[in-house]
Amino acid sequence: MAPTLFSQLSIASDALTVVAPYLISEFERVHYWHAISIDPPDLLYRSDLESNPFPVPLPGTRWYQLPVKTAEGVFETPPNAVWHIVAPMIVALLKKRGIKYSALKTARFSTRDEDGKKVLGPIVIWIATHPNTTSAENARDASPDILHILEDHKVKGAVVEWYEGSVEKLSGPALMRVADETNPTHYVRRPFTATLGMPIATKEMEEADARGTVSFFHENKYKNGEPSARVLAVSNLKHVLRADTTVDYQFMGTGALRQYVRVCGFRRFQRFLDEIRALVTKNVAEAARLAEEIA
Repeated sequence: MAPTLFSQLSIASDALTVVAPYLISEFERVHYWHAISIDPPDLLYRSDLESNPFPVPLPGTRWYQLPVKTAEGVFETPPNAVWHIVAPMIVALLKKRGIKYSALKTARFSTRDEDGKKVLGPIVIWIATHPNTTSAENARDASPDILHILEDHKVKGAVVEWYEGSVEKLSGPALMRVADETNPTHYVRRPFTATLGMPIATKEMEEADARGTVSFFHENKYKNGEPSARVLAVSNLKHVLRADTTVDYQFMGTGALRQYVRVCGFRRFQRFLDEIRALVTKNVAEAARLAEEIA
């Protein structure tokens, strides 16, 4: 995502001031995770407020470029070896304090310096709480205990960051039934049925705007004749799965790094919505015109 210029909050207002009962300014709350997603969450609290102040524009600044953050993985970092131990301890701590959490995970965030080089931040214990159930003070008071758990298991230099978030089902609704071409909804429902036309792409190739389709079928039986419940997909468009189509995908067995495929990713879904809106607008206008002619 390209850097954007700050324009939503007036930097001459109270947006830069910490106002009770919040422990952070409105500016930091809204912009702390700028650009990690299309709609990043607001910051509730973070444990390194004093040691790592968030950069804010000086009063009177007309244009200000917000820091652009990118979410990174935490592969081969100290928490990985002990996460199966510390995660249940953190969960027990949250429950003891009456904090209703909806997600507990690890992350790292990177930014770019003045020379454009990536700067990787510390390991973050990223905690989401159910909306309107946890105050910034609750998060502040629980953070030291969480850091103590990590330090006791030789995870040092970590930061606890809090936000509000609800758990949502990501699989989406069931696919629509296939409709005949004579059905007036045939065109608009075709991307959401299990016939040829369901768009697919890996995350990498979706961002490159690669397009392809897939068709589903029921396996019915395994090779040994036993009944199978597996639903498989087939596509002849290899370019939607990888940039280099000359290299074959090698499945290395259970536990290997998988190549995940998105069915109707966000960008393609948004494009479908735009196409449907345009079609509805066109048909409404045509219906109004024909009604006038008949009258």
